[in-house]
Amino acid sequence: MHHYVHLYFEVLSRFSAMLSEVDHLSITATGALLRSDADRYLDSAAACLVLLRLFNAAVTLDVSQDWERQVAHGLDDATEEMVADLMSSLRSLCLKGEPVASVARVVVLRRLSGRPVTISN
Repeated sequence: MHHYVHLYFEVLSRFSAMLSEVDHLSITATGALLRSDADRYLDSAAACLVLLRLFNAAVTLDVSQDWERQVAHGLDDATEEMVADLMSSLRSLCLKGEPVASVARVVVLRRLSGRPVTISN
């Protein structure tokens, strides 16, 4: 998946001006692409954060049940600065199927940075 996410990033980054105006983002991915061994899983979690950086203006992010674990894992491993800066306009994050507790650190860091976010599943 790591390889595919970087390909998507390269293609989407060419449209960065349009992507910076996206208010509501929904990510749905299915299939074997997301079923990987532990090493590739860690790569994909970090890679998905790189991809999400393109959508800095998004106010809501809705993540499908097939991708929620990578997003939650990436957010949980992110530095304090990255959590505050990543998708700085984000106010609502829905991780379908992932326990809200899995991103509790993100909620606290966003609140402390003055950019609170509501998490749901």
